[in-house]
Amino acid sequence: MTAVAIPDDVLEALNGVPLVKARFERLPPSHRSEYLKWVLEAKKPETRARRLRGMVERLADELGN
Repeated sequence: MTAVAIPDDVLEALNGVPLVKARFERLPPSHRSEYLKWVLEAKKPETRARRLRGMVERLADELGN
């Protein structure tokens, strides 16, 4: 599977929560790609923003936050 480039808005969201960023970086490449694909496939900016928030929340939940 080819690595997906991380867009600036995703990096900004991850950088805002260092523990979540670390969790994302520990994911297998296939899981990171699936999260990014889900966010990037959004057609509307509002949908993309909602999915990005959802991604960060899911990763935080995995940390027990």
